[in-house]
Amino acid sequence: MSTVAAAQSSAADKAAAEALFDKGKKQLKDGDLASACRSLEESQRLDPGVGTLLYLAECYEQAGKTASAWATFREAAAFATRSSDAKREKIARGRAERLEGVLAKLVIEVPPSVRVEGMVVTRDGDEVGSALWGTAVPVDPGTHTIRITAPSKVEYQAEVVVPKSGDVTFAVPPLERKPPEAEPEAQALAPATSAPAPAPTPLVADEGTLAEDGSGQRTLGIVVGVVGLLGVGAGTFFGLQASSKNSEADDNCRSSDSSQCNQKGVDLGQEAEDAATLSTIAFGVGALALAGGIVLYATAPSNDAAAGSARRRTARLRGTEVRLVPAATPSQAGVFVGGHF
Repeated sequence: MSTVAAAQSSAADKAAAEALFDKGKKQLKDGDLASACRSLEESQRLDPGVGTLLYLAECYEQAGKTASAWATFREAAAFATRSSDAKREKIARGRAERLEGVLAKLVIEVPPSVRVEGMVVTRDGDEVGSALWGTAVPVDPGTHTIRITAPSKVEYQAEVVVPKSGDVTFAVPPLERKPPEAEPEAQALAPATSAPAPAPTPLVADEGTLAEDGSGQRTLGIVVGVVGLLGVGAGTFFGLQASSKNSEADDNCRSSDSSQCNQKGVDLGQEAEDAATLSTIAFGVGALALAGGIVLYATAPSNDAAAGSARRRTARLRGTEVRLVPAATPSQAGVFVGGHF
């Protein structure tokens, strides 16, 4: 099946090539050179033949593309040689030799001083290998675009006008270095990092706060002191209650030994112990708060204090030491306060 399909495709290509060949000859006769050359080029692509090459070379020559015509006549001569067509070979070689004397040539010079690793030179989009640098190459007359690229260099492009005959030399200039690339905004490919946690607020006010906000510190000292008084009051209440419960328990016991008490005495004794515990806790918290309130109030700066005075007060505040030792028993309660200011 594949052989049959290939044969059918080949037959179709030959038919199309023949149609294009006839069309191209007519266009050439009518003077429509651009269309004629395109038709003959496609015909040659579909079904290569020496006859098509000869007409295509003729089309190029009439269009002024002397280098293309010269190269195509030489190709036709080689094709005829392989086909043992001596007559067409002679015609093709004769036409090529006639054009050779009027060919325009372009020399692309790349001086050693401007050559860099990875440099690429193109002419009309076709790469010009380093072996051709400095070589006179036949080209069609007209404008040709030369483009030079190299790693880390700015691309260079120029247009060279080649006359109908003669040699033209184009020297590649030194390429400029590319400016360093700007860093991408916000480091798009960089991993995001969390912002550092804010520093904890210091428990000791700074000098400015002590100097300017003395009234606030005094107010805070009063509030803390009131809380302390309430705590001491609660401790006193539970202490008195513990003492009262203990007295009632003694009335229901034969001695201090709880095993000699009746059930009411045992219950009252337990209530006295609970009240004593609460009294101790309340006294401790209240005494601490009361002492703290006194210290805050006593060390609060005046509103018009100077910075030096504020520093001295800060030192005094940091040097203050208060020792509070709460104590309570079923029969009494209190707190021992000591320290230095």
